[in-house]
Amino acid sequence: MTRTATVSPIRPVRLKADAWQGFTSFASPNLTDATYEAECLAGHCFPRPGDVDMLRRCRDAYRIEQWLELFRRFHMIGYATPSNDTCAFNRYFSPLLTVRPQDLTRPVVVQWYHEIGRHSHAQANKSLALLRGLYNRAEEWQLWEGVNPATRIRCYKKDSRTRFVQPEEMPRLLESLARESLATQALFLTCLLTGCRGGEARAMKWEDLNLLQAVWTMPTSKNGTSHKVPLPPQLVGLLCRFPQTASWVFGAPRGGPIKKVTCFQNWRRIRERAGLPDVTIHDLRRTCASWMACNGENLAVISRVLNHSSLAITGVYARLDVSSMKTALGANANRMLGVSSAPGAGTAPPVAPVTTREPVTLQLHPVSTAEEREEWPG
Repeated sequence: MTRTATVSPIRPVRLKADAWQGFTSFASPNLTDATYEAECLAGHCFPRPGDVDMLRRCRDAYRIEQWLELFRRFHMIGYATPSNDTCAFNRYFSPLLTVRPQDLTRPVVVQWYHEIGRHSHAQANKSLALLRGLYNRAEEWQLWEGVNPATRIRCYKKDSRTRFVQPEEMPRLLESLARESLATQALFLTCLLTGCRGGEARAMKWEDLNLLQAVWTMPTSKNGTSHKVPLPPQLVGLLCRFPQTASWVFGAPRGGPIKKVTCFQNWRRIRERAGLPDVTIHDLRRTCASWMACNGENLAVISRVLNHSSLAITGVYARLDVSSMKTALGANANRMLGVSSAPGAGTAPPVAPVTTREPVTLQLHPVSTAEEREEWPG
């Protein structure tokens, strides 16, 4: 006898009455008409369903400033780290705040974009992408109909940064780091030995650490997921010497995590003392991954360490490993230059096969005849 499984119907979850008390937009029945109008025109909420007149008034009255407010409230709420975009908005969007969206033409955007590019090409590309996304969200919210002025603009070429601490530079960096306080050493060694980002290290809490199992569990990372990081024994021994008197491992004197500007000041002092003025804090993360790649670690393992969403992002570290290319090119040079000459030619190869690490010197003979000059005009 066959038994049929009965599937119980899914019942929708109903919100309790007090769950709506925090709403300040059209969902709140306690919002007066005057407050509702002010909130809509300020970009704090959307017009009520069916309120065509308020929607038209908002579209006519809105400036880029109101669009940014809606963008922060209803789009950036899902970001894992919204502070990066907020910093770009505060720093580069001030000339556009009072501009009506329909007055922001493509030539104006091009001029604004290149003004930012005089400071930083990377920030200019990022700001242009944010403005393009702002118009896309406004179109989804039925606040904009027309051409997106931030499209079809040639962006600056993006060169991926490949700087990392070389083996001959590492002793100088560690020596300079040893002259700092215990907390400063542990902060930057966390970035160097685990490959985490500087912001992730600053946000480390004691409740996220299991020093017995040597595991650090990040509640949220840049891609919005939690991430477990195994801690090397050297770092665990250093963290065990810390007093656990606050929530943050690297806390500020007045509470909270250590400030970003303080980390920059400390790192500037360390790198200048080590003679590495072009090495940034994020280069420590790249150093961790690059050293693993140069020593033959699998890209999948490196991707898991860095918590990348795909192997394509980690592929840049495979290009930093030149040891395999060096071996392959050396062997290929031996094969090419060690080939016997053709029968009857009576000549030897111009260069002997490389068997030692001595540098090879190619003998260049000057052009002596007019025929040779015509054959090699360069």
